[in-house]
Amino acid sequence: MALAGCVDGQSLPAPLERTDAGAIRDPVSGAEIDMRLGETVDLLLTSNPTTGYFWYVTRNEGGTVVSVSDTYTADPAPEGLVGSGGVQLFIFEAVAIGDGDLTLSYQRSEDDVADTIDLRITVSQ
Repeated sequence: MALAGCVDGQSLPAPLERTDAGAIRDPVSGAEIDMRLGETVDLLLTSNPTTGYFWYVTRNEGGTVVSVSDTYTADPAPEGLVGSGGVQLFIFEAVAIGDGDLTLSYQRSEDDVADTIDLRITVSQ
């Protein structure tokens, strides 16, 4: 397991947990994602829309990535069980070389935000 920490007084980027298929699962705020131009990255975020909360892209600065897809898949639940969670899958494509910032918020509304993830995206040739 990789751990974030400090080296010479500077914070290290937060570690990324990847699935066997390469998707990034529940990244922590402060994580850095390196991509190549034209590459896509899959972000899987634990979600439970039955609570009224859903993940939204609330900031995409720098023009380095665009959202290609946003889907929700419910976890399998026993018959009759209401309110089970699942995952939201965001797919982003790297469209410009440079650095960008991406923020995703788990919210009911702009005034009711339960969680926020800030990611630093670096796209190279």
